[in-house]
Parts: sequence; C-alpha cells; structure tokens
Amino acid sequence: MRAEFSRAGIDGSVTFDCLVAVTEACSNALIHGCGANEEPDSVVSWQVDPTCLSFCIQDFGGREWSKTAHPSRAQPKESSAAEDRIGGYGLSLMRGLMDQVEIGYRSGGTRVTMVKDLPVGRPVTS
Repeated sequence: MRAEFSRAGIDGSVTFDCLVAVTEACSNALIHGCGANEEPDSVVSWQVDPTCLSFCIQDFGGREWSKTAHPSRAQPKESSAAEDRIGGYGLSLMRGLMDQVEIGYRSGGTRVTMVKDLPVGRPVTS
C-alpha cells in the first residue's frame, strides 16, 4: 500500500492515517471476526482515485465486531484511567483518521469500508 501511494504522489501524512486505520480494521477482523479455534479469513482491498482513497476490509467469521458487540462496551465510559481500559478505541480511531467509515454485518461476517478524501488541487499521477 505504502509503495503504491508513494508512486501516486499521496502525501505521507495521508498515507500514515490510512495505514493506521486499515491496520486497526484488520486487527478487529482477526480478533473479533473469528472464534478462538477458527483460522482467520479476511480480505483487504483498496483503490486509488483522483479524489480519494477507498478501502474495504472483509472478514468471513460470521461474528459481528461492531461497537455494540465489543467487550469494552460493559466498561464505564467516563471512569477509569485510559491505562486501565483494554481496547474499545479502534472504531473511534478509524473514524477520526478517515473521512467516511461504514461497518456492515451479515451472517457471513463484517465488512468495513473507509474513504480518505485527498486534498483538492493535489497533482494526479498515474
């Protein structure tokens, strides 16, 4: 991804934001998208367009890993110090770094689509 974005002239800070968000989505797919005894089965795809970068992370584990299903949901939102909390920040992180984040769940697994808008006036390279 990094090499392709570099060849396309994508700014390093945009690349960094995308890599962090995609890594988080992949981690969620591997951790929450399959059971303890299942082999991880995920697909990551991306597209570079003149106006945006688009990403899709799909797992096929059949388990929802949305915020409502995350174990951290049971923890108080405004209580203990951040270092006492285990997880629960990934979706907020992805939403903070990307311009669009959509999470869909079907019986076959969870699909995350994310979009990062590119700055207007950015030189387009092919």
